[in-house]
Amino acid sequence: MITTTSSKRTAINFNSSFSPRENHKEMTKFQIGSGKSDSFFFFTSNNKFIIKTLKEEELKLLVRKGILDKYHQHIKKNPASLLSRFYGIFTVKINFMKPISVVIMDNLMGNEVHQIERIFDLKGSLHRRDTKKISSKKTVRKDLNFMRETDIVMKVSPSTRSDIKRRIQKDSEFLKQCGLMDYSLLLIVFSK
Repeated sequence: MITTTSSKRTAINFNSSFSPRENHKEMTKFQIGSGKSDSFFFFTSNNKFIIKTLKEEELKLLVRKGILDKYHQHIKKNPASLLSRFYGIFTVKINFMKPISVVIMDNLMGNEVHQIERIFDLKGSLHRRDTKKISSKKTVRKDLNFMRETDIVMKVSPSTRSDIKRRIQKDSEFLKQCGLMDYSLLLIVFSK
């Protein structure tokens, strides 16, 4: 298990997060991702974790091609990494149905979802990087939206800026070594 906090705290969150009693309503609420994979997303009732379906090619890439092992080593070596935390990949088999593979990962928005002002999926490109229809604060915006929305000012100390750049560089280098090039930085702006 990969943890971002103490193992004991994560284990408690993990166990309570997946209680059938707490999640029976969540099982019928799912969202379809806005990315290329069109994956289904399920949120645990306490909003700590996301269960995301994986396409066969994603499963093959993560498990059979060894990227998950490399990812685990990268996270162990770089515990301050900005990469999403994967806690497990499972294949669910139900009679008379095609098996479904899922990944369990951190929900970066957690219980503060009601305080979200904006969400940006930034790739560092301008090609097709505009969200035309913005229906709510939780609509995921892209690079061009970020550049146009001048009411957002980010102020960070030089040391924080240096630390963030260092982490992004290490994570980008890891993704490059794995031959992955379609990745982005998720920036979530919360109200104070």
